[in-house]
Amino acid sequence: MKLHTLLIWASLFGLAIDGAGAVLPSSPAKATPGSKPAAVSPDNPESALTKAMPADAVRQIMGAPRAVKPMKTPEGKAEIWIYQRLTNERAERVEIASIPVTTNIIGGDGQAHQQVIGQDIKFGDLHRATEETVELLMFNDHYVTNKVSRREIKRFN
Repeated sequence: MKLHTLLIWASLFGLAIDGAGAVLPSSPAKATPGSKPAAVSPDNPESALTKAMPADAVRQIMGAPRAVKPMKTPEGKAEIWIYQRLTNERAERVEIASIPVTTNIIGGDGQAHQQVIGQDIKFGDLHRATEETVELLMFNDHYVTNKVSRREIKRFN
């Protein structure tokens, strides 16, 4: 594939992928002939991908994509493979409400008056996680590049 064609595909990849959050491309490590691949973090398997890697090898590392978006091109078959994963999952106890506790007190005038004597604090669990979306550009069943976007997810229980 010619260099200018590769640059066009890289540009198309950037335009074709809509992601929320920060964009952090992974940079695959260079391997020397006869060397063993570096250990891959299970949270970041795309770091083991190398340019022009066949689709079968990509599937062995990444698994089956959650979705595949075909792209029209006159020069070959282009697709974006989409993967999603949750990372950095955690829960914390947070205050969700503070309700005043009152009582009736009879005043000097013989009337009942409400007086705040404390607070009833309600707590709940806030679950946070980071959702990562990894999008791989595949051209003619070979890996070209990837894009990783992240967004924080919050939910209460």
